[in-house]
Amino acid sequence: MSEIVWLQRQLDSGRRGVYKIDVLAQRLWTEIVLKPHFQKLIQVCLTSININRQSRLSSLDTKSIKFILDLYFDENSIDMMDDDIYMDSFEEKFLDIAEDFYCRKKLPIIESNDELLEYLKTTVQNIDFEINQARAYLPEEKPTLRIFTDLLKKKPFSNNILNVIVGKLQLLVSDENNYQELTALFEPIRELIKLKNELLKLIETHIYEKAMNTIESINDDLINNPLSYIQTIVNIHGKYLKLIQETFVGGQSLIVAFDRGYAKFINQNPVSKRISITMTLAEILARYCDSSLRKGNKAIKNDEWNEKLDNIIIIFSYLNDKDVFMKFYQKMLRKRLIDQLSL
Repeated sequence: MSEIVWLQRQLDSGRRGVYKIDVLAQRLWTEIVLKPHFQKLIQVCLTSININRQSRLSSLDTKSIKFILDLYFDENSIDMMDDDIYMDSFEEKFLDIAEDFYCRKKLPIIESNDELLEYLKTTVQNIDFEINQARAYLPEEKPTLRIFTDLLKKKPFSNNILNVIVGKLQLLVSDENNYQELTALFEPIRELIKLKNELLKLIETHIYEKAMNTIESINDDLINNPLSYIQTIVNIHGKYLKLIQETFVGGQSLIVAFDRGYAKFINQNPVSKRISITMTLAEILARYCDSSLRKGNKAIKNDEWNEKLDNIIIIFSYLNDKDVFMKFYQKMLRKRLIDQLSL
């Protein structure tokens, strides 16, 4: 009884190097058995994982790998273990081997969009296969699975392969009459983060360039007519928003890409690209509002005000120079009020 009392006093006082018998046995087992053999055990696990990765077989002994890794994360011994053992001996090597494997893969000959679709589908299937297997053996206490998942979705192939695929996607994005091909490709692409981001950039650039080309092709008389010019700007918005929505159903990230491209178009002041025009889009929008709100406007009598209001809201929501718009609009409003021309 005196030994038990003494031990409890030592534990209560926080004395270092004093443990209960079960804890001491576990610590000795960890130091004498586990740590010295961890490197060899982990190398066997890593080799098995990589062989299975190359063969794509479902015969990986995930239970044994999990058992080995869990030895180092038992809830009763987790505070004893040096976290660097797992990080240095397993996690870093595990991630490096996976990244090296995918970066070394070669792109097969792809001559059609169907072959590209099959390649991307296979890539996604391989990633899902890896993640599902890894989920069966990686310790839940560590962020390894999350890091591994992000790695595979961001780097499923080398930069050279990425560039080739992006080049093919660029051709598809520019072909608005054949977007059904792009629709099919988007299903696997949405699972590949880096490739998806590249596609979003292509969509954004395409919207911007198409909008600018449309403005450059119209005549100066149309630009000087705020009603016609704003309608042209709105038509561009409606046309490409509809194209994106109908092509990529549920593709919210593509809507965001569209918004970025259209906002860039609006805020680079498309009017200023025309040498003979000095008005900004903010001023033209203010003139559009002023014209719509003047007495005697037939559009108001024909119940077209809701459409005009929608047009104003669309352009205004993308406009950065809202203060410039307000400056011109207030000036025109004062004049309407003085001349008693306001509705």
